[in-house]
Amino acid sequence: MTPLDASVSSPSSLSSSSPSAAPNYNWWGGDHTVSLTLTAFDKKPYLELIRARGDTIRHVVDELKPALSLANALDTGCGVGFFTEALHECGLYVRGFDGRLENVIEARRRFPRIPFGQGNLEDPDIARLRARVAETLATAKRSVSDGAEQVKRHAKEVARVSDTYVRNQPWQAAGIAAAVGVLIGVLVARR
Repeated sequence: MTPLDASVSSPSSLSSSSPSAAPNYNWWGGDHTVSLTLTAFDKKPYLELIRARGDTIRHVVDELKPALSLANALDTGCGVGFFTEALHECGLYVRGFDGRLENVIEARRRFPRIPFGQGNLEDPDIARLRARVAETLATAKRSVSDGAEQVKRHAKEVARVSDTYVRNQPWQAAGIAAAVGVLIGVLVARR
């Protein structure tokens, strides 16, 4: 998890030594800390939302990364790079793009280990890249859907076989159930 500095949560902690200087906070990224100048997007409600979204991104990527063999990510509309950094922390090779040059400059300053570039989503090169990403996502969705359907079919088959066994050999099923009950009772009693 990459928490924002807890001191940002109180308005008094956002003050700085100079009245005209912008307040700062620290963003912990893995084994390093980045001191960031607060911008209009870095107000407390936004920081709390960024933290929650970052936690969600990390959780989802941690779950999907091994299942889908994820290795790369492209953050389009990356803003100043918070979510690009969250993807990077998940061990993905990530690149951020934004249409606003000032966001790209700030993202590069905040997270210098990550490549950021300015790009228009309508640019032909980026449009081709988007199409490849969309196809990869569609393939991943189909794979997940097929896997879920396969698990569902297997569960139905197991239920059908179990039902048939119990109907054909009810006394054996009752004996097995009783043995399992006794075993569970012994295990619970030992604790």
